Amino acid sequence: GKFDPIQADQYQIKLKDLEEDKESGLRWLYCFVTIFGPDGYELNKNVKLIYQWSYEGKQPISFEQGDFKLKPYGWRSWAKKRVKKGKWMLVIRTKYRVLEKIHFTII
Repeated sequence: GKFDPIQADQYQIKLKDLEEDKESGLRWLYCFVTIFGPDGYELNKNVKLIYQWSYEGKQPISFEQGDFKLKPYGWRSWAKKRVKKGKWMLVIRTKYRVLEKIHFTII
């Protein structure tokens, strides 16, 4: 489904608009990510992305995505999570740095 931004980092999404797993009936939220920087920015360094999902402000569940080499033109990836109604937050980070915090309200 398409997300309508409430603010720069906040989205309100209807649960029925998310992709449903036909076997389990669960709904999936996908977040597509592009990481890039100016020429030479961390060029060819191995980086591990950490996706931290939290629900209703509770302790985040972390998922790591293997080493990749950043390129000046960007590196694309995605994070997915089974979701239910409520307030979710996704923090995208590397070992030492938070790259982005995104808030979702699933209605």
